[in-house]
Amino acid sequence: MTFAIRMPWDEGPCAVMLVQRRDTGPRSAVTDLLWSSLALCAVLLGAVLFAAGPIVERVRSLTAQVRHSASVRYAAPVDERGRDEISELARAFNSAGSDVRANLEAVETRERTLRTFVENTSHDVMLPLTVLQGHLTALRRRVDAGQLPDKETVRSALEESHYLSSLLQNLSVAAKLEGGEPLMARHPVDLNALVERAVARQRPIAKQKNVQVEFAVPEDTIHLFGDMTFVEQMLSNVIHNAVRYNHEGGHVAVLLEERGAEHDEFALRVLDDGPGIPTELRERVVERSFRTDEARSRAPDGLGLGLSIAHDVARRHGLTMTMKESPAGGLEVEFTGRRARIPTGDGGARALGAGEAPSA
Repeated sequence: MTFAIRMPWDEGPCAVMLVQRRDTGPRSAVTDLLWSSLALCAVLLGAVLFAAGPIVERVRSLTAQVRHSASVRYAAPVDERGRDEISELARAFNSAGSDVRANLEAVETRERTLRTFVENTSHDVMLPLTVLQGHLTALRRRVDAGQLPDKETVRSALEESHYLSSLLQNLSVAAKLEGGEPLMARHPVDLNALVERAVARQRPIAKQKNVQVEFAVPEDTIHLFGDMTFVEQMLSNVIHNAVRYNHEGGHVAVLLEERGAEHDEFALRVLDDGPGIPTELRERVVERSFRTDEARSRAPDGLGLGLSIAHDVARRHGLTMTMKESPAGGLEVEFTGRRARIPTGDGGARALGAGEAPSA
């Protein structure tokens, strides 16, 4: 590099001085700066990789766990240890996976229930329906021949139609119970009126079988908090069994009684003088599809749902169902529980009395 510098004097030697400089430094400085920058970048990149390595590994591990959980229908939760964002993401996934798993199980339960319902309906309805068709065909032939209908055939046809109705109702209730469907309502149920209705519905078939059905209820109305449809099906099933498996000229009694020192409890009893159930089998008859030899010989086409549904409905309503030999030698089925109580104006509570309606 060359510079011309004018001196302070205008004349004479050295008025203008020529200065030269051999410049070899900048190229070396640039090279040093470049290498320094590369070294700094390498250090920074190494620090980033060192810091991000565990995070990347956790993300990969979480990804693998999520895929595995999805492959097993979200039955295996992912690791959610830690307090950072990745742990929060894992917790959110486990929560969502739990909801998805619950929904999948509910759908599968309903599908199984539907398949079972269809299978049971097809199998158990076919035989009594075929028998009913045979009775109706026999009646038609007698009518076409100008003869009066045979009394025994009419009785059998009515019995089969009544059994079909009871079977379909029980299958519907069983599907709801097995599907996990909660009780649809919780309100005071008038047990006095319910007993009267259940007995009235069973009397036509009882009359055809020459079985007498009577009932007795207390003067004060007894209420139970629960679902009226299910409770009525519970009682109807027990009365239906007492009538269906009774002998010619038998008797069935339905008794609703107050119990407890303050009449705050009740007992609903169904007694008959039929063949009864052996002591060693009383616990098993409440199992779904279990039927005694006596029941199979009298009606081999049924599922044995009646007492099982009665036991299940009683349990869901907080009632205790017991079976023992009746005083007449048959079977006594008893449901015990507490009466429904409503709040009073003074902050207390009392049982609903006769003719009273529950407060809103």
